[in-house]
Amino acid sequence: MPLCSWPAPTSVPDRHGSMPRGPSRIGDSGRSSPSFADIFRGNCQKIGLLPIELAEGEIDRLMTIASGTDNWVTIDLEKQTVVTGDLVASFDIDPFVKHCLLNGLDQIALSMQHGEVIADFEAARPTYRPSLR
Repeated sequence: MPLCSWPAPTSVPDRHGSMPRGPSRIGDSGRSSPSFADIFRGNCQKIGLLPIELAEGEIDRLMTIASGTDNWVTIDLEKQTVVTGDLVASFDIDPFVKHCLLNGLDQIALSMQHGEVIADFEAARPTYRPSLR
């Protein structure tokens, strides 16, 4: 099941966006660029935004095809592909990040998966020590 699919805009901004060498907006759920800084990539992933790194030639083709009329862009996270027109571009993603995005897990949700262990730890703490309760 694709992460998202949307009609391509009738006018596509320059592939570099408003900043030189910046990411291009390809929808509400993804950004494409030849590369991302580690902090930017990490921040995107933490808020559920999928940063997609594609080769410059693929980005150029993506923007050219997507700027045509009646074109759709589909990002399939499970298959790790971006599809529009006759372009099928693959991207890499860390398996843990992919798991989190596919399952809607943020840092709090990841912690809450260990709720029983956390509760046991808190119950065993001496009462004079700070608690999360």
